[in-house]
Amino acid sequence: MAYAGIVLGWVELLMAILRETPDFWTNAGGAPVWMRDSARVAFYPLLLVSALNLTGLFWLLLSLPVGSRREALKLLGWIASIVVLFVVLILVVLWDE
Repeated sequence: MAYAGIVLGWVELLMAILRETPDFWTNAGGAPVWMRDSARVAFYPLLLVSALNLTGLFWLLLSLPVGSRREALKLLGWIASIVVLFVVLILVVLWDE
């Protein structure tokens, strides 16, 4: 579940950067039509899936027994990396506005 969150975060970051690039949407020298359509249609559902994945990781972290610190630290590392990706994603989206 944590690996999926990292991969989804990077895909969303790439989509956010592409969505904010004006040359991405042009027919002359831009991206292929299938890539533009997938960036337009799949961005927000992937964002929802990543948010649910992050919620699941938090729930898993809270449901761990008190004595399992190593697993908790691993989960905190994964959660922190996903949160960093979300922050970068938000900054990329807001930077262009």
